[in-house]
Amino acid sequence: MIESNIRYLPFAELHIHLEGSLQPEFAWHIAKKNNIKLPFESLDALRQAYQCSDQDEFFKTFLSVGNVLRTEEDYEDAANEYLSKALSQGLHHVEMSFCPQFLSERGDDWQTAIRGLTNALNNCEKQYGVTCFLILEFNRSLSAESAGKILEESIPYTKKNGGWIYAIGLYVEVVPAVGFYEVYERARELGLYCVAHAGHDDLGNVPDPGRFVIEAIDKLKVNRIDHGVQCIKDPELIKRLCNMNPKIPMNTCPVSNVLCGLFPSVCDHPLKKLLNMDLIVTCNSDDPAYFCCFKDTLDACIKDLSLNQDDLRRLAINSFEASFLPDEKKQEYIKEILVFQFTN
Repeated sequence: MIESNIRYLPFAELHIHLEGSLQPEFAWHIAKKNNIKLPFESLDALRQAYQCSDQDEFFKTFLSVGNVLRTEEDYEDAANEYLSKALSQGLHHVEMSFCPQFLSERGDDWQTAIRGLTNALNNCEKQYGVTCFLILEFNRSLSAESAGKILEESIPYTKKNGGWIYAIGLYVEVVPAVGFYEVYERARELGLYCVAHAGHDDLGNVPDPGRFVIEAIDKLKVNRIDHGVQCIKDPELIKRLCNMNPKIPMNTCPVSNVLCGLFPSVCDHPLKKLLNMDLIVTCNSDDPAYFCCFKDTLDACIKDLSLNQDDLRRLAINSFEASFLPDEKKQEYIKEILVFQFTN
């Protein structure tokens, strides 16, 4: 049963792609404004494309839609669209990734994005009651050189300089991230946190399903992992994750994983198994416009994984422990969660 006051239990969402939060109506409007022809005949056709049944279909639409954002105003409006609804879903803090290469790969100035996002984030706590940090996320299938150049250009916008970029990230698991090792080392030198998608795209019968998780820990030296769920197939990796001190948080996205074909249903998702192993796992929407929002993702997990009040409390605490908030702010939220009273 879903507790009636669950929306008042504070959570942080740590795995959310800005480009994946663009609702079809918003994307269609921005495309029209910017005179961009999407590969869809109508808004209804675009809506239908959002109902993807596998990962390949999702990425085709995701990449097309991500390209509609062209101006500072576009990025500001996109962030506000998501953040304005966050608190109503129980979210008090968000760590949102955005990919500057949507702009740079076209030859446009990627800083258009960060300027627009900065405008939104400067006011979001006062306006919406939610705080938000940014993750500068690179596409693993594009060049590490381009990522390194963007990283250097991002310095004025990083947390050390009063900006909102707190971390770098890496998405798309198609090849090892060898070329990005130096980019991650440089990010650490700049005082940024490091995250990476890993243990997500290892579909099918592969001999080492957790290989990208191991690479993320040993080579990229990440502070946390996005997804990570393929570790469940590797007993030795699970043992290592359980014995790590400190443990590496994993930002899981159960509904996203199911709709992309990783698991037959939410009932089959390993979130609760990993939680019961005392690993630091969190629950997230990933790309809410394509899959479902945080609230609906959490509701699906409560229903299909039979999450109880202790599970929910642990997930909420994990979401703040895994965040990049200052320790004192984390503790404020954790104290609030520990005394939270559920009602039926």
